[in-house]
Amino acid sequence: MNCSVDTHVPLEELEVKWVKADQDVLIVLFSEGESRPESQHEQYQGRAQFFPEEIHKGNFSLKLWNVKTEDKGEYMCSVHSDSQSANATTRLLELGFSPVHLSVLVFSISAPFVALPTSVPALLCIIKKDGSKRALFLHGFHVIAPCIMNFCAFVLWGVCEGFLLESYTCSAVNLLRIILLFKMAPYFRLIPDNLLFWIVKEKAVDFEFLAILSGTFSIILWEYLTNHSPNVWGKLGVGLSYGLAILLCILSVLSLGRKKGNYSFEKLVDGIPIQIVCLGQITGALNFEYFAVIMIPTLAIFVIAVLKPWCMVRNKNAYYCLRGIVFLLHIVTVFWFLDVTQDSYRESPGLMAMIAYLYTLAAISGFRHRTNLPEIPHSIVYMFGVTGMIVVNSVTVAVELIQKAKKGYRTVEDLRIILLPCESLFVIGWFTLQIYALCMEIKITRKKLEKRKKKIATTDQKEDNIPRSHMNFMRCNHCLNLITEDQLYKEYLS
Repeated sequence: MNCSVDTHVPLEELEVKWVKADQDVLIVLFSEGESRPESQHEQYQGRAQFFPEEIHKGNFSLKLWNVKTEDKGEYMCSVHSDSQSANATTRLLELGFSPVHLSVLVFSISAPFVALPTSVPALLCIIKKDGSKRALFLHGFHVIAPCIMNFCAFVLWGVCEGFLLESYTCSAVNLLRIILLFKMAPYFRLIPDNLLFWIVKEKAVDFEFLAILSGTFSIILWEYLTNHSPNVWGKLGVGLSYGLAILLCILSVLSLGRKKGNYSFEKLVDGIPIQIVCLGQITGALNFEYFAVIMIPTLAIFVIAVLKPWCMVRNKNAYYCLRGIVFLLHIVTVFWFLDVTQDSYRESPGLMAMIAYLYTLAAISGFRHRTNLPEIPHSIVYMFGVTGMIVVNSVTVAVELIQKAKKGYRTVEDLRIILLPCESLFVIGWFTLQIYALCMEIKITRKKLEKRKKKIATTDQKEDNIPRSHMNFMRCNHCLNLITEDQLYKEYLS
């Protein structure tokens, strides 16, 4: 975009800037005889500059590369000196869709057209409880193919539009939804038992939690180290927080079984605030007050985990109630910190949506796959995840891409604000079914205990009505029978 200055004023007295007029965004600035790249808006960093070899000729034309759909609009070149000023405008017309944009549309539109038609025969197989190879292949195609299509759409979205953090989170959630859906599937027990079956059954939630948390904060850390030069202590503090959180998640994935010594829930939950502390160090928003508020519930979760064996023996119900209360306090303090410090981090809304989703994953990490789930609600939750979430993701990215091409700017600042709450709703539906199944198990167990107590009470009452001499005879006869059986068993072994 051309802009030439025909004046004999020295360059040191000139101030030339390019701005996007419709958004009042500074693109490049020339002041005090040199370019000022540090003043650029982040949207144009590394993509816009003057022609350095032409500046001494008065040529302040703008060079813009990696042009995006949002670059469409009106641009203004303003020139100021001590005695005069002038400006000129130019317009960048609609660019249309590049091959990458078209690929995003193809993948995002194709996913629902695969998920919706196959949902009907898949649902019929679930109703019939069909465990044949043909039915399992249909279920696998119904789950895997649309998720991979949406995964590709979000990867290409990040390539063409450059939103790395948003692209990684959305693509990872779509890809990892495959193992989460298999874990939640009504036909899960019909799948042949093997190593992959065990991994999905025991570690699907833990692995997804690790992938999303570690990947997201790795990108944040990489951007921080690329754009800043922290001192040794700054690097040490950020590295320790980041490393400790990732270590807790890895230990949760590597831990075996769902027994008392697992502590998967505690490890995953405590990984979140430690990463938030890392984020606070990166943005410079962390102080002692905020650190103390975040660490109190984090340490409380740790103390409860240490006391877990003792509490489970003394009063199991009180332990779970206390853990639930501390977990809610945990959530409140983390979101309070994100709310009061959101001005220091531009992607806070998307980060909040991601943290909420991670908390829902942590909440279901301690539940096993129960077989006593109500069939109709179970099928509804599963079909919402395998078909409904595909439609939501596909429509969101396709509409945003089309709107951005028309308007030249984003309608939704971060797609995670829409997609991750829907994912959280899906996981909460599964969590609700697990709570219901647990309550039903407790109810059935209590009924069995009551029946056993009544049976014992009836037996004691009958024994009270039997004469003591006759009862002693019956007991002696019973003991003789036991002795005889024991002797016969020993003779059989010899």
